[in-house]
Amino acid sequence: MNISADSFVKEVVKSNFKTARLFQDYNIDYCCGGNKPLEAALQGKKLDADFFINLLNRQKKNVNMTETPLDLNRKDLIAYIIKTQCIILKTSQEE
Repeated sequence: MNISADSFVKEVVKSNFKTARLFQDYNIDYCCGGNKPLEAALQGKKLDADFFINLLNRQKKNVNMTETPLDLNRKDLIAYIIKTQCIILKTSQEE
């Protein structure tokens, strides 16, 4: 996924669940409030979009593309399930 200011927060996390940590660190809701463009979410927190997108892209480069949920340790697997299921449930409720 090519991340831009127009990318929706929840789509960024769906494409790489490890980005959820950055959203948590900056108190940006990526689940229930993730149905908005990055730019809007970042403006609400008074964060520079270019800076944050750069952080997200660096996180993307650090991801092992062959990693599957089965490769995760127990703690990361639980976090993965909670994060992805919350997004999936919210998305299906919206439809």
